[in-house]
Amino acid sequence: MSSAAGNSVSSSCSVGAELICPDWFDCLDSKNRPILSDKELFSTLEAIVKDADKTPVHQVAQNALGILTTESRKIWSHLRTELMKSNKNNASSLAVVESALFVVCLDDSEPENLAELCGNFLCGGYKLDGGVQVGTCTNRWYDKVSLSFQSSHPS
Repeated sequence: MSSAAGNSVSSSCSVGAELICPDWFDCLDSKNRPILSDKELFSTLEAIVKDADKTPVHQVAQNALGILTTESRKIWSHLRTELMKSNKNNASSLAVVESALFVVCLDDSEPENLAELCGNFLCGGYKLDGGVQVGTCTNRWYDKVSLSFQSSHPS
């Protein structure tokens, strides 16, 4: 299992934010100053959303490593160790996520009521599609504080 992120900086303290999607980008420089202007950040996020919309939901679900963080601590620790040993890209990708202060989840969902909205913010929505679990629950990293943003456009 390999991940999309390629580079990381190992650190003993948390810095920056991680966007949970098929790719990642730096928001801060080495001195934790913003790299992008507000307009550049918005354009980058907009491009990521457009690119993510092209990925079939089953493919997203198959590559959703964050779902492993729902396991018990003992199981997740074992899985994490195996992932890190299996591929240097995995170790690098995990370091990026683990060094982030929080993750940003961009959800393409439109909850129908307040209960669905709250459930989505707390743990993500889910459904079975052809026997595969899909939904915003595959767009989470449960070991980190998450900021979730809902789409405001019709699907």
